[in-house]
Amino acid sequence: MTPSQAHAFARSDRSALGMWWWTVDRWMLGVTALLIAIGVALSFASSPAAAMRMNIGDPFHFAVRQCVFGVGAAVILLSVSMLEVRAVRRAAFFIWLAAIAVMIALPLFGHNAKGATRWLEIGGFTLQPSEFMKPALVILVAWMFAEGQKGEGVPGVSIAFGLYDNDRLVGFARVVSDLATYAYLADVFVVEARRGHGLGDWLVESILLHPQLQGLRRFALVTRDAGPLYARHGFVTPAEPSGYMEMVDRDVYRRPAPGR
Repeated sequence: MTPSQAHAFARSDRSALGMWWWTVDRWMLGVTALLIAIGVALSFASSPAAAMRMNIGDPFHFAVRQCVFGVGAAVILLSVSMLEVRAVRRAAFFIWLAAIAVMIALPLFGHNAKGATRWLEIGGFTLQPSEFMKPALVILVAWMFAEGQKGEGVPGVSIAFGLYDNDRLVGFARVVSDLATYAYLADVFVVEARRGHGLGDWLVESILLHPQLQGLRRFALVTRDAGPLYARHGFVTPAEPSGYMEMVDRDVYRRPAPGR
């Protein structure tokens, strides 16, 4: 992909729909939609035989039901994909909790079919609570594994961004952040031969859209001559520049590292 390609939303679009477009896994979303469509199509092939076996007059009774479920699933899929990660985790926890509670109560008011009481009948539809519990459990387990990978103490990461022309690195940037309130943009460069083509703007736009760098109180950087570039993306000079202080050791890389 190149900066000149047209898209439905600009990378600088900070609206909810624009953020969703640039952060969602569109390939995964498309494959899931394809699976739903294939399932609906196959239901039209199998519905007549099932309806005849169960003495149902409408041969496409089950296919129509599958279409209704497919539309509902698509709406839920798109709605969930627009949620923030924190909201997805919270929803998964409450869905898992509710599903477990209903499963415990199934012997009292559940619908019995084929010798098993695993369904809940609501308005002519039967729902299986365990099928709601499974995806919620997957999200919760993934959350626990992710938390287990974090080190103790104050969280902090360094996130690297690269611009590549095939396998050649032509641009780079790094963000150091505590993932809570502050981030610092550093080491930004585009090779001289590729400057003037919008790559710097594209790189900054991509950084500002990174899902781990959302909701921060302050995003800082220091630049010598690229102020106009960063200004196009919302960066401004400090309201009180006299408050900025630093400690600089210009010979640090010339001295041997401690212990060597």
